[in-house]
Amino acid sequence: MFRVNPIKISMKQAILIFFLFIFTPNLCMGGDETQEILTKLDLTIRKKSRYHAEKRQSIDSLQQIKQVVCGKALMNVYHELYNAYAHFQSDSALLYTKLLYAQAVKCEDKKMQEVALIKQSLTMGIMGTYHHSNAQLDSLKKRICTPEGLLQYMHVRRTIYGWLAEYTKALSDLRESYNSLTEHYRDSILTLETDPVSHAVCMADKEISQGNIKAAESLLMGIKGQAKGEQLAYTLYNMGTVKRHLGQTDSLVQYMARTAIHDIRRGVTEYIALQELAVALYERGDIERAYNYMVCAMEDATFCNARLRSIAIAEIYPIIDHAHQEVLNKESNARYMAVIAFATLTLMIICFAVYFYFESKRLRYARSQLYISNSRLENAKRLLEEANADLKKLDNTKEKYITFYLNRCRSYIENMDEYRKDLLRLAKAGKQNDIVKQLKSGQYFDEEKQRFFNDFDTAFLDTHPNFVQHFNELLQPEHRITPPNGGHLTPELRIFALIRLGVKDIAEIAHFLNYSLPTIYNYRSRIHAIALYPKKEFEQKLMEI
Repeated sequence: MFRVNPIKISMKQAILIFFLFIFTPNLCMGGDETQEILTKLDLTIRKKSRYHAEKRQSIDSLQQIKQVVCGKALMNVYHELYNAYAHFQSDSALLYTKLLYAQAVKCEDKKMQEVALIKQSLTMGIMGTYHHSNAQLDSLKKRICTPEGLLQYMHVRRTIYGWLAEYTKALSDLRESYNSLTEHYRDSILTLETDPVSHAVCMADKEISQGNIKAAESLLMGIKGQAKGEQLAYTLYNMGTVKRHLGQTDSLVQYMARTAIHDIRRGVTEYIALQELAVALYERGDIERAYNYMVCAMEDATFCNARLRSIAIAEIYPIIDHAHQEVLNKESNARYMAVIAFATLTLMIICFAVYFYFESKRLRYARSQLYISNSRLENAKRLLEEANADLKKLDNTKEKYITFYLNRCRSYIENMDEYRKDLLRLAKAGKQNDIVKQLKSGQYFDEEKQRFFNDFDTAFLDTHPNFVQHFNELLQPEHRITPPNGGHLTPELRIFALIRLGVKDIAEIAHFLNYSLPTIYNYRSRIHAIALYPKKEFEQKLMEI
């Protein structure tokens, strides 16, 4: 049995390795910080409907409050409803700016009238009606009477002209003009902004536009832990922009992914980070994610009625979609090749079945030869008993284990014959799938291996009946090993039993017990760690058992 079993193991291992090589996907893509944040973003996108539902739930609560209040309380509810719809659904946001303005007029609240008209201009800008937005802002310019309103006015002006510069990027003269106006209103914001975080965000934006990337990075890092809500979104996005200018692609992806996660969790549907992330991933070759992110961005931009975002997405989407289709075609070809490989594997399994059949015949012949050898050994034993009485015990032991060996071989042959008969019956019945299933199953190997371990344990403990007791005396009392079944050894005991028999090569032990080399090293290290003696003295005492 010992001569045949290694061949059988190696063939099963070869089948397993071949199968894993063909069908196991590449798992080496993840593990670093970038893959971790992208996986987190994937999960966030899958939960997008839940975040939108939470957003709608808060809006529904405000809608209910709206039904039972009036006067300034109603005006404040309209303001909150606008804030809920802003950057989420621009049509509804525009409606509530109009309702807010009308209610502010009724309440004679000039400050809220300014807020309503400024927010209305911003919402029209989101919807792409820049002419109307700028016209309304022009009419507001001389009517603003509060510092807060003036600051909001400057923010919206800067935002609208920034969008116009992006919208006209193909027209250099217009774009330059809009960029100049963007710079003008950004400078105005810097003179009015008193909040340190918002001021730093605006200043970083200015530094980026002027090419002072390191200065912008320093500003943003200084407020990274203080920014919340919309400020955090701007901070993370600007950090991503900084990393793009510095050529740090991994950091760019990480910051844009964090921005997208922050946007989606807040229920924002008018954003730019996710589509810029999709472009970055497309350039890195991660086509699947780039396509999924671009589809998500397109869905949200359409839902929000954010015209500029939709146009920007429409420019790049066909390119990513084409690359995605190519990836799908390659995957289809890969599946076709996998089917061919599977068919080849099936043919190999059939060949192995034929091999096992002839191997069983060879084993029967080996059995007959072993029987003859056993008879000769019996005769030699009797002669040696007459010649030297001192060797009688040794010869009896040899006879016992030769018989044990023959019985083990006979049992193995009978098992192989039964296995062959089962396969033959299935083949005659035309059950090819059952044959393949039975050949794939490792149950037969596991049972044979367990019988082998049981036989080894029985044989070893028969010749070394006090091995477990003496071995435990070499270990710390609280770590001594008690086999669950007195007639068998644990894996640790089995390894050191082989060492006691003189098998000291780790590779041979691993081969003999069908364990991996790391497993053998782990078991040995664990025992040495709980031994009462240093490693060298421990192994010396082991050999004396």
